[in-house]
Amino acid sequence: MHLYSKNIKNVILFIVGLIFLSNVASASVTYSNYYEQIEISNEPGITNLTQLRAKIIDQFGQEFADSVIYETSPKHWNVYTLYVKTPNTLFINDTDAEQVSFRTSTNGWAYKGYIQFENVALISSDGPTNPGYGVSYNEANNVTFKNFKNVYFGYKYGDSISNLEFSNLTLEQTKYGLTFQNADRVTVHDILIKDGNRVSGGGLLNCEMDNSTIYDVQVINASEKSNDATAAYGVELAGSNNVIHDVYIDYVAYSGTSFTDGVNLTAYNIKVIDAGHNGFEVEVNDSKFTNIYIQDSHRHNLFQVGKAEVGATRGNNIYEEVTSINSDLGYGACITEGSFDTIIANSTFIGKGPYVSNSKNITLLNVVQRDAVGSGAEGVGFLSTIIDASNFVYLEDVSIIDSDFSDNNWNDLWINDGVTKIVNTQYSTVRLDNDYFSNNYYLDLIVLDSNGNPFSESNIALKNEDSAAIESSNGFGMDMTSFLVDSNGRTYDPQVNRAQSPVMAGAYRAASLESVLLSHKATINTPSGDSVALTGITPDSTWYREDPNTPTYTITAVIPDSTTGPHITGFAPSSENPFTAGETKKFQIWTDEELTTMKWYVNGNLRSSGSMTYDWTVETGSHTIMFAGSNSNGAVVQTWEVTEGEVPSTTPGSSGTGVTFTPSTTSLTATAGESTTFTADSTDELVSSSWSYDGVQVATGTSYVQNWDKVGTHTVEFLGTTTTETVTNTWTVEVSEQTVSEYSSISISASAPIVKPGESFTIDVYIDPTESITGSQFDLQYSQLASVTTVAEGDLFTQSGLSTMFEYEGIDNTLGILTHVYSAIVGSGTVSTAGTMATITMTAGSESGILDLGLNNVIVSDANSAPAGYTVTNATVLVDTAPVFATTASQTVEEGQSLSFTVSATDAEGDSLTYSATSLPSGASFDGQTFSWTPAEGDDGSYSAVFEVTDGYLSDSMTVAVTVTPMNHAPVITLFEPADSAVFEEGSTINVNVIASDADGESLSYIIKIDGVQVTTASSYAWAVDYESAGTHTIEVIVSDGIDEVRATSTITITDLQPRWDVNEDGVVNVLDITLIGQNYGATYTENPPRWDVNQDGTVNIQDLSIVSGHFGETI
Repeated sequence: MHLYSKNIKNVILFIVGLIFLSNVASASVTYSNYYEQIEISNEPGITNLTQLRAKIIDQFGQEFADSVIYETSPKHWNVYTLYVKTPNTLFINDTDAEQVSFRTSTNGWAYKGYIQFENVALISSDGPTNPGYGVSYNEANNVTFKNFKNVYFGYKYGDSISNLEFSNLTLEQTKYGLTFQNADRVTVHDILIKDGNRVSGGGLLNCEMDNSTIYDVQVINASEKSNDATAAYGVELAGSNNVIHDVYIDYVAYSGTSFTDGVNLTAYNIKVIDAGHNGFEVEVNDSKFTNIYIQDSHRHNLFQVGKAEVGATRGNNIYEEVTSINSDLGYGACITEGSFDTIIANSTFIGKGPYVSNSKNITLLNVVQRDAVGSGAEGVGFLSTIIDASNFVYLEDVSIIDSDFSDNNWNDLWINDGVTKIVNTQYSTVRLDNDYFSNNYYLDLIVLDSNGNPFSESNIALKNEDSAAIESSNGFGMDMTSFLVDSNGRTYDPQVNRAQSPVMAGAYRAASLESVLLSHKATINTPSGDSVALTGITPDSTWYREDPNTPTYTITAVIPDSTTGPHITGFAPSSENPFTAGETKKFQIWTDEELTTMKWYVNGNLRSSGSMTYDWTVETGSHTIMFAGSNSNGAVVQTWEVTEGEVPSTTPGSSGTGVTFTPSTTSLTATAGESTTFTADSTDELVSSSWSYDGVQVATGTSYVQNWDKVGTHTVEFLGTTTTETVTNTWTVEVSEQTVSEYSSISISASAPIVKPGESFTIDVYIDPTESITGSQFDLQYSQLASVTTVAEGDLFTQSGLSTMFEYEGIDNTLGILTHVYSAIVGSGTVSTAGTMATITMTAGSESGILDLGLNNVIVSDANSAPAGYTVTNATVLVDTAPVFATTASQTVEEGQSLSFTVSATDAEGDSLTYSATSLPSGASFDGQTFSWTPAEGDDGSYSAVFEVTDGYLSDSMTVAVTVTPMNHAPVITLFEPADSAVFEEGSTINVNVIASDADGESLSYIIKIDGVQVTTASSYAWAVDYESAGTHTIEVIVSDGIDEVRATSTITITDLQPRWDVNEDGVVNVLDITLIGQNYGATYTENPPRWDVNQDGTVNIQDLSIVSGHFGETI
């Protein structure tokens, strides 16, 4: 902001060693011997030191001027104290001054006066003694202050300062520091305060500000650390709705920071080293602190405390990314004296960790602590206790979640008082003096139907079967007994939805007692009304998750079908869980009927019987664990294939690589009535993408806009898949009530949030005054995505028939600015009712994008024609036409066959389009624009594939119906004879037989062929082989169900063989054969009978002669 403004109402009072004086009514320049100061009244012609010296020479003479205001060298001045008593503006800047040495006054300071400083060094020549104050009521930029006692901008007993900027200020060798008081909507940045008074030197001290921003502040060597009783702070800030960031404090006598008496403070990127008292001190509510680094504080590094003396509590605060290193007499974090609803998350403590006392609902989330040295309380990682001498004699609801305490000299945890809930946290040693603590673990449970399909929208009710006092809780440690599952039928991981992530206690321990193991019951209720209960769930240390979002023990609940017999209703763990050699993993089965036989096998060897659970000590290698059980109604079997040391490469809820999410921060704040745009930008093609709000799917695509209409904690989740992995991200958003401003609001309202290229639309500039106003003006800035065509007056100032003057200077659509639009009441009258000041007609251009509309140079005139306070709300309009899908016909495919089709869309602006798909059948894929699927056997039925296309802003969707018809099962030949390569003799009978079956129960037909010639349509055939058949032959059978046919062949050999009645095998049956029999008539044989035993019965007799006689005369 330039300091040479024509508006001289907001001028600076900067007095170096000022004494209180009354105003002078007439124009004058005088000198007060008593106060030793030059007094200026009603001298508008005096605007700089050169003019002031000339006036003093003219009025008092050269000699006097040379003693009170003079240059020691060009632009180097020595000046007695200046007191500007009336609304003059005196500029001290580099036009005629580069360095000014003031002689300080000895009697107090003034309340009013107007001096502006820029690009100048100011020196208190008497040093930081009596009193050496500077007081100013306007902006100062690029100024160095040296040797002052204290530098004020604004003063709590004087006028307020607002809508001002202070930058590039340096304070050196200051007794106290830099102070802003009575400040509202002030920006302070680029501040360096160094080398202050060793006892009292500080940084930003006694600052009382609201709605202001402070950043880029360095406080270095402000005072001596050993003087911690002096209350010299690095930053001392009171007030509400302030933002402070990028602050570095190194070596200060008292606390590094002191934030007090306010709400809604946002502080981040703050580093405090070597504070003489507490490092980071907080006494505010409803605030958030991020990336806070504190090291080597004399007492506590982080300190949050209520106001015990008045019974005021402090809390509803969030601390994230705190790094605490080696606090001295205190702890890494001390949360005490009436603190409430406080979370310390994602933080690291080296040395002593958190200390909690006399507070309630305190949560440590993802805290890592180690290396506390010393004995007793000096060597503890975490300590909770109750201090009796307090207005808050209680300690309630302390939760330690996803944390790690280790390598501490005495105990990792010391629970002196208070009920502490420890969730998924690593520690080795604990001391318990009073009350009790519980060890808790995340529950990972999947709900499936009997076919293995997930039951989404199911509800899980949890009950402690041993102690009603120790309930289940959610991922924030809050007691909770009913939980929802996600769209995959699975309980939420904490990263996805911590408020719905179930936690169960595995054991609790009361003072002076041993740990008590706990058992739980989970009742699953599905949307269809089905229910199943799993009892005897006993969380233990094997449930611990090093990564809270990677389950280590999964329970699968199965909703049984209506068939008779026992059914498995649950089993644990999952084969996908990690298995570590030497670890004991509990295997468990649940059924809907009591079993009489229960056996557990490992690699086929019986290991245990008679129980529904089995504790297996994990062995190296791959193993098969099997449970077999039965009763009189039937049997059940469950098998696990596990590999020791193998962890699934992709786990539910894991984040993929190559994806950029906006906002990048996952913990957000918002105000009711606002909206937030979430985007997911992936370098890989997203096959599917969906957005969920508080666990309910609300959109698909790569962007989503959430309008915040409900106060509270909400989650927005993105779930997407690429061709190689699953990508997720979850934002937690704290939505607060919309505060009612004390200032008039001026806002932009568009006639439509989305317009097409070339379309005309209007925007209203709407003013809601909180006081009576008489006029207003503004400039409108906009991009080249649209142009302004007309500007018309609204009804705001014409209410009740008032006359007005309405004008605007010009429209520049090339630069995108509409300038000097103003409206004012002509004559007496005011308005205090909301209305439209101006209506602007615009036309969208030919390109798509988000049109930003912003108001600048706004002035609102109050009833006295003075500037009134206001707030501005700008707007955006999306210029775009949604892409449109080309129609894709319904598809039909048979099981086992491949289906592939491509979807396409057009975009009116030619924008680059991104395609995605959801609700794909199992096994189907979508790559770019192409759907591919080969349905397996059993996939017959009707499916709907949903496709979406987006141009980055708007989207279109299309559903394509896919029908899968059952595949035909070809017949199966189960028997075919004769066998291949069989050998037969001439003259024998060969029996050909075929037996076949058909899985579909279809009627079968048969064809039998010999050497390619069909011989029958029956399933069997007797082939009588004559004596001309010697050689190789092929027998083929064909079986058909009317759709498909199968074939089988057999190749056989028939050997050449003379008939037995041609005894001498000469080819003719004659007397020679008769005589050969006759010569051996009566002979008997026990083995290998010769040919003359024609019938081969072992005896040569009449029967043999009869056979030959029957064929006598035949030629073979």
